Amino acid sequence: MLLRTVVAAAVLLRGAGACTATLSIDIDGVSVKLAFDNTSSVFGTALRHVAELGDAHGGGLMGGSCETGDAFCAAGELADGAHALLAERCGDGDGGDARPAPLDVLQVGAHEGDSPGDPLYAWLRHRAAPWVRAVLVEPMRASFEALVRNYAGAVASISYVHAAVAGRERRPLVFYEPRRCDAPYPDASHDVRCVHGFETSTLIASTNWTFVYHGARWIVDPTGSTTAVPPIARREVAGLDWRSILEAHGASAVGVLVVDAEAMDCDLVASFPFDVAVPDVIVFEQGHCAHAQPDERAALDDYLTDVLGYARAPGFVGHVEHDACYVLRSMAPNPPDSATLDPITTPPDRQRGTFGS
Repeated sequence: MLLRTVVAAAVLLRGAGACTATLSIDIDGVSVKLAFDNTSSVFGTALRHVAELGDAHGGGLMGGSCETGDAFCAAGELADGAHALLAERCGDGDGGDARPAPLDVLQVGAHEGDSPGDPLYAWLRHRAAPWVRAVLVEPMRASFEALVRNYAGAVASISYVHAAVAGRERRPLVFYEPRRCDAPYPDASHDVRCVHGFETSTLIASTNWTFVYHGARWIVDPTGSTTAVPPIARREVAGLDWRSILEAHGASAVGVLVVDAEAMDCDLVASFPFDVAVPDVIVFEQGHCAHAQPDERAALDDYLTDVLGYARAPGFVGHVEHDACYVLRSMAPNPPDSATLDPITTPPDRQRGTFGS
């Protein structure tokens, strides 16, 4: 049985508008003190504590009203108590000005939200508190419209961005998407080269043409026949750089960064401006990168762990194999002045094939 009881709180003022609070909780008879800072994401800090306490207490924190293994739910319960404590002792920070504030969730490639494999939706849609700030980014129009519909009624403060992330610079991006069987086209009754279903076709839409080609090829014909590849549509979408997204939403810090960008995940994480904000937790889909760009994947891992001070946490958030998860260590070093990795430069036509090719 898990008991979460606040038994003490100590606050240390650190300057104008900044303070810390210590939340003392009881976990199965063990007293644990957890530090929170109102200049960081309270939810992100709570998620880090859940990762650390999950190891130290045999997963005992994943209890109470949360299902076993639901890290977001457990962190949300901790964060609610910490947020109330910080608001009471430090002020709620709502002074009516436009000062930057922590962003709890930044998700790139949010798709429809309520889709298989999305680690955020169940918590953010149904359980996240009103004080939670989230920004969800999705470039495909149909997916974006479904995303907004699926999150309707959420009490958290959610902003939606209909665009793609272009890394370090703002520029239009071209997305490629295989033809769907349910989309009208002149030779639909005779040409079987198409992908069945909106969900399948949009989940392999990408700025990486090679990824889309191989994905469509193996989905349409499991034997991998090149004659089965459906026509691929070309769509131009707005591309925003990381810094402009953070600035537009007044983000002084980021709690959890989730990236699912269909073959561009490692590129985007590598280009994130860690000199502006260092997320407490990073989750990204790693299948394509690990297979097609193994050297770059290894370089990104070294950069996150050795330079920025993250710890690998496979399965803590996301799928234990398909997703990479990193949690910022408590004693992580300060990031360099310009903390971004060199761009991943393997051209798409030189990357190893995907989907078995």
